[in-house]
Amino acid sequence: SAPPTLNARIGGLNSGVSAPRNVISGNTRCGIEVVSGQGHVIEGNLIGLAAFPIATIPNLGPGIEVRGGDTMRIGAANAGEISNAIVGNLGPGMLVAESAVAPQYISVYGNSIFANEGLQIDLGPAGVTPNDPLDVDVGPNGLQNFPVLTGVGLVPGGTQILGRIDSAPGVAYFIDFYSVVDCDASGHGGASSYLGYVNISTDAGGSAVFGAEFVDAPTAGFAAATATPAPWGPAAGFSRG
Repeated sequence: SAPPTLNARIGGLNSGVSAPRNVISGNTRCGIEVVSGQGHVIEGNLIGLAAFPIATIPNLGPGIEVRGGDTMRIGAANAGEISNAIVGNLGPGMLVAESAVAPQYISVYGNSIFANEGLQIDLGPAGVTPNDPLDVDVGPNGLQNFPVLTGVGLVPGGTQILGRIDSAPGVAYFIDFYSVVDCDASGHGGASSYLGYVNISTDAGGSAVFGAEFVDAPTAGFAAATATPAPWGPAAGFSRG
């Protein structure tokens, strides 16, 4: 299905004309809070950072907290758009929170999310939500199962990343890949820079394996991935691996 009509945009680009690159830092709670609505786009913001020189000015809670609403995008999905940098906040980088009406279909693409306290992407309740067979549990963003990376290594001409996902059967996914300098203490990733994506579909048992090679991936550090049902589906937290 097509995304809904744009409701509100915070930062980013619009038809090739640069909108303000907001600095959303130093707040006494979260940087951005979304409580309702559809079709919001949040892109091109510095959340927890100063514009220049680059330094952290943490928000005292999550960088972005989504408590309500559905079918919205956080990060860039099209050519010419700029993703968010969500760094150094004193809560999760992004929290899709439990609420009376749990937020759904929150897509997360291409952002730099690292060095925040808690998980870098957290689907409430707080902490890592275990994967479940066939992904039948419900909650914020459908508690979308995360991918698991099974191998990262150098190959002629680049870096290869391998993994698998066990989730709902017969679903097409975007698997987005990231590099990150430091491994998150949870073992569930973070994202310093975006590498690219592959499209996969799960089989009747809900499983799929995936792999990708990247010429310009860093040769040191760690890799992470997210899974997002296509199109405009709910993002998972970062991979384990």
